[in-house]
Amino acid sequence: MKALVVYGTRGGATKEIADVIGDELGRQGYAVAVRNAKETRGIDVCEFNLVVVGSSVFMTMWKRQAKAFLKRNEKVLARKAGGAVLLGPRRRRPGAGRLCQRVHGEGGFEVPHD
Repeated sequence: MKALVVYGTRGGATKEIADVIGDELGRQGYAVAVRNAKETRGIDVCEFNLVVVGSSVFMTMWKRQAKAFLKRNEKVLARKAGGAVLLGPRRRRPGAGRLCQRVHGEGGFEVPHD
């Protein structure tokens, strides 16, 4: 089984967390690829059984590249197991959770709130 962990980061903390998630998935038997959202063009998400997307949140907004990855792969991700990791202030932008829930469909995951 293959897992893709994609992250958008401003200062590097989200990358560190993406690496920890990748390590844990590796211990669970996944072949893991951890990629900066800036470098995801050309990646075929169909090749992965599990996709995790993480983003720092700055000024109530997701990193542009992480959000673009979700939108670019929306149809494929709707059929995949997956999750999202949001890092930032306790207040979150009102549409960010809806975007994740919409991308991952009814059988998806819960978006962390606070």
